[in-house]
Amino acid sequence: MKALKIFARIFFTIFFIVLIFVIVLILSYTLSSPDTTIGSDSRNLITGPWTEIVSSEDEDTAMKFYFSQDGTFQIVQGDDEIASGYFKIDEDSSKIKLLMLPFVNNYTDYFSKYVKYKVLAEISFSELEVTLDDDDEIIEGEEPTVSFLIRTNDGTDEANVYECQMNEVTVDLYGSEYDLTNSAS
Repeated sequence: MKALKIFARIFFTIFFIVLIFVIVLILSYTLSSPDTTIGSDSRNLITGPWTEIVSSEDEDTAMKFYFSQDGTFQIVQGDDEIASGYFKIDEDSSKIKLLMLPFVNNYTDYFSKYVKYKVLAEISFSELEVTLDDDDEIIEGEEPTVSFLIRTNDGTDEANVYECQMNEVTVDLYGSEYDLTNSAS
């Protein structure tokens, strides 16, 4: 009987440590919001929807990446949502870390090859070029572009690269002349 009590105590201790770790992980994604400092990669990525540059015949299957100001993301292929959840942008390593909750079906079977540990995925970005005018509008002929790279997590090291372009600005950051991280009160 004493061995059973010791086993139960060890089991519940490990269970609560894992539970606290999972709660901290989930809250770090769900409560984070991207940096809105003028000129930061985070602000440039959340400014509008990113659409894969494809020929006119392939527009029905083009990938679209939506990163919102409140820290949520959505990836759509054609008209079908293939992943959604929460994101964090790591500007030092040029990566976007995604958190998808599996019990609410936040990703499809197509996207599952990119997911590790049933909840996490990662998108690398490069060649981010964004120049907006003083009113946060896209300058005609200078549409913002970025390359997204998504690697599979099944051990094959396959990767898909999506060359994307932003055709419209959808995020209102309350005036581009304000650095929101410094003037928040």
